[in-house]
Amino acid sequence: PLSAARPDRPAERTIRTMIKVGARNQQYLEGFNNTGSTIAKFLAVRGSYSAIALPSGVTSPVFGVTTDAIADQARGDIQYAGVAIVTAAEAWDAAALLAGIRLYADTAGKAAIFDAAGGVNQAVFGIPLTISTGDGDLVEVLLGVGGIGQGA
Repeated sequence: PLSAARPDRPAERTIRTMIKVGARNQQYLEGFNNTGSTIAKFLAVRGSYSAIALPSGVTSPVFGVTTDAIADQARGDIQYAGVAIVTAAEAWDAAALLAGIRLYADTAGKAAIFDAAGGVNQAVFGIPLTISTGDGDLVEVLLGVGGIGQGA
């Protein structure tokens, strides 16, 4: 953490940022939940370290994925890079993985397949690395490939 001002710049403000790095290049920041409800683990969230919430729509940019349930008015780890465990909203198979599908977060914070042919713009946040057998399945997702997927 950067916690000490440089001696040659005494007026410089100190900055404290907690960045943890884990296996498979996982990186985390703390997020504060003030939604009025607990946010379950392994869900995508929007916001920043000062306020997180479930996505409000399919174009909500994803800040990261919760690693544990975060109670209202509490802080918790949000993984924003590396390989994360995420709750799937639907099934996809090995052929879809080979085709290079991308995922967006639905309003429940679950990972769903971005489909440009559907004609809807969606905030893409990751690439699935494992298959999903259906809604509620836990999958591995490579985070950090964000942007808005343009619907056809």
